[in-house]
Amino acid sequence: MTFPILSVILLTPLVTALILALLPGRLHDTIRQLSALAMIIVTLLTLFVYADYDMALGGMQYTEYMPWITDLGVAYSLGVDGSSLPMLLLSGVGGRAAVYSSWHVEKRVKEYFVLLLLVIAGVSG
Repeated sequence: MTFPILSVILLTPLVTALILALLPGRLHDTIRQLSALAMIIVTLLTLFVYADYDMALGGMQYTEYMPWITDLGVAYSLGVDGSSLPMLLLSGVGGRAAVYSSWHVEKRVKEYFVLLLLVIAGVSG
């Protein structure tokens, strides 16, 4: 079994958003720093996927497949191909830029960063 790197890229902002939702709203600096840390992890992982993708091979790579509701034919499936690869990189780098450019937000910081991380996870997945 290989490391589920695409699942980690997808779940890192989601788990971080859940953690931030449980923190007290007055911890503005902690909320910002955890958001930045999550996006650093996502950016590094997306850069790794981009650098390691074999263009000569093409097709779907880093595939993950797990049957979920077998009676209905529902499964959890992820993969990256040549057209989705730049989009994955853009969402990782752009998400990190969005977190850093939002550093000045002072009102409802917790809610802002929770929702921002949820949007980033949605764009990535």
